[in-house]
Amino acid sequence: MAYSDDYMIFNEKTKRYVLTEKCLFEQYGINLSERLDNENQVQAVLMQVSNQVYNYIHSFTVKNNVQDYILHNFDSARDILRRAMEQQAIYYCYNGDLSKSLDSISTYNNFR
Repeated sequence: MAYSDDYMIFNEKTKRYVLTEKCLFEQYGINLSERLDNENQVQAVLMQVSNQVYNYIHSFTVKNNVQDYILHNFDSARDILRRAMEQQAIYYCYNGDLSKSLDSISTYNNFR
C-alpha cells in the first residue's frame, strides 16, 4: 500500500513517489524555493528527479509492475528509492539536467 510522509509523497496521477521540498531542505540544506522562481518550477524539478530514478529502475526489466509493487509496498524498498531520489536531486541541483543537453555524450568524455 502506497503512503506519503514529510519526505516523500505518492503521486496518485503518475503512480510514483516524489520527494518533497522539505526532504531536500532538512536533509541537505537545499532550498529549492530560493533557487527557483515559483512553486511550479519546484514541483517540476521534483517530478523530473522522480522520473529519472523510476526510468533508470525500469530500464532493467520489462516487469515494471513487479518493480513498482515492491517499491510501493516494502518499507526497505521505499527507503532505497528515497535515497536514490535524494542523490539524483543533489546531482540535479549542482549539475543541472544533463539528460536535456544537446551536446553528445562524446563531449563529456573529453573531460576524463
